[in-house]
Amino acid sequence: MAETLVLHVRDPKDLVMISIEDSASAVTSPAAMLGAASPASRIKLERFGKSSVVLARCTGSEGGAPPDQTAYEPLFASASSILTNYRSLLKARRTVPDELARVAAASASKTKPAATGTGKSTADKPVAQKK
Repeated sequence: MAETLVLHVRDPKDLVMISIEDSASAVTSPAAMLGAASPASRIKLERFGKSSVVLARCTGSEGGAPPDQTAYEPLFASASSILTNYRSLLKARRTVPDELARVAAASASKTKPAATGTGKSTADKPVAQKK
């Protein structure tokens, strides 16, 4: 599960957008993800007229040790702090699970067949043939 915060710059001169992402693989629900305060795993800077700059946490591959990224830890710590503060300001721990439940309920009600009183949907009724 991944959570991404995207901030658009109001007056872009060189920087257009900042994207901060955190992810977790063992989370079972959105509420658990928001409550876990997982650290930022990816920072992306979209630049005006230039290629993007991405900084991502690296894991070890094939059982090897991960590369040394201690020089970037202050950037990841700041990004994690921004994510935590933004969640708190928006009260995301409460509103996101509530909104997801509403979306799920609305989509479930749209996919249920209409009741006709016989227990069968209208698609199961025979079509009368014209003579």
